[in-house]
Amino acid sequence: MLRKADFGRHRCGLVRLLALALSAAPGLAAAAGDASRTDALVVMQAVIRVTTNAEYCNKRVRANPQLMTDALAWNGRQRAAIERVAAVIEKSGGLSKQEKDDSNATAAAEWKTLDVGKCDALRRDIESGTLDLDKHPDTAPALKRLLDAAP
Repeated sequence: MLRKADFGRHRCGLVRLLALALSAAPGLAAAAGDASRTDALVVMQAVIRVTTNAEYCNKRVRANPQLMTDALAWNGRQRAAIERVAAVIEKSGGLSKQEKDDSNATAAAEWKTLDVGKCDALRRDIESGTLDLDKHPDTAPALKRLLDAAP
């Protein structure tokens, strides 16, 4: 069984990759990289949504060890994509303060809507692979372009 510390440590490692990219000085992106940056931001927002919603559900809505186990497995499946996204964002100069604030506001607004039913649906979607970045219709096209453009 997954211990909370295991999920937190694994999740923190992946979030640190994104944090590194997000902390780089903003404004360094060249026009040619704008499309890749936009794609990376789309995928990054999905990663943040899945990982933080799972944690919020478990801590604030109802303890759900299966959700945490599934979220940890999801993070593992997404690792290569997350690393690619972090590299693109870092190379493009990271996020501006406004982009960070917007991302935080979006996450906080979504947390307010979470209830037991939505948290159970999140677990089912994570477990089934529906939210996998290469399968979800909101992220699959962006991720494919990022991976195809990889050096």
